[in-house]
Amino acid sequence: LGEGTAGAGRPGEDIAADISVTPGEVIYVEVGGDGQDGANCPQNGTTCMLGGSAQGAYGGFNGGGTGGVFDDGLSLNSAGGGGGATDLQTVSAAGCPAGGTNSLNSRLLVAGGGGGGGEGSGSDGGSGGAGGSSPVPGDPGAGSDGGVGGQPGTATAGGTGGLAGTGSEGTSGSDGALGCGGGGGTTGSPRGGGGGGGYYGGGGGGAGVFDGETGYGAGGGGAGSNFAAPGVTSNVVDPTATTATTAATITYTVPQAAAAAASGPSVPSTGGAGATTIGASLLSGVGLVAIVLSRSSRRRPGR
Repeated sequence: LGEGTAGAGRPGEDIAADISVTPGEVIYVEVGGDGQDGANCPQNGTTCMLGGSAQGAYGGFNGGGTGGVFDDGLSLNSAGGGGGATDLQTVSAAGCPAGGTNSLNSRLLVAGGGGGGGEGSGSDGGSGGAGGSSPVPGDPGAGSDGGVGGQPGTATAGGTGGLAGTGSEGTSGSDGALGCGGGGGTTGSPRGGGGGGGYYGGGGGGAGVFDGETGYGAGGGGAGSNFAAPGVTSNVVDPTATTATTAATITYTVPQAAAAAASGPSVPSTGGAGATTIGASLLSGVGLVAIVLSRSSRRRPGR
């Protein structure tokens, strides 16, 4: 069986917005992380980077979904994890899972993360979905029976996990949820990529098919959705942001009354300063690639 190429992780988005705040108000910044690359290595290997047996490649900090994983006691095989969201919120703590609904419901601005890539086997794995003003689903695995890509998160619901390929021994991807990307499809077939974090996370990709003679790739994870709270004016600067390091850049505009008061004593006294405008630019995490289905991390003609 010739090996297919692993699907690529896709980028999140770069958005900007103006937010009015009052003096003394505290806003917390949660910077999303990139999803972890998939891995394929001996069970007792020291470079698996999977975080332990059967856990799969980590999703990026702040909601990225875990890549699907298979552990047969000899090796660990995992698809790529989804990228985490970057957000501004009024309650501290990361959204998924530690922050809970109080943290998630306090978000003012969210840049959704991209989906992780699915594994290949015989035919190519699906790439993860990219973030943007209209986040996209993960690509399906190549071939007639490849795993289905996860759906993107929306303004009101998490993305549906992709179905496993026809005849697959593996599972469908998990659905995304508020703040959380879904995990990729698992078990003894090519594994699906994790969904991206976001206001609502993308669904995980469905597992592909491997039957010893024919292989069809797994689906990529769907992207997470972006969000701007009422009164926050947002603009998607780059709907498919590159693999630049995730970041949140904060600038501010001093209220006119405060600026005038600072210019000299001749200015008449005024009332309390109005809301200050904060300009925020958020770059979300990238869902990373999965490796091909094989017993080593290097590609070879067959399994």
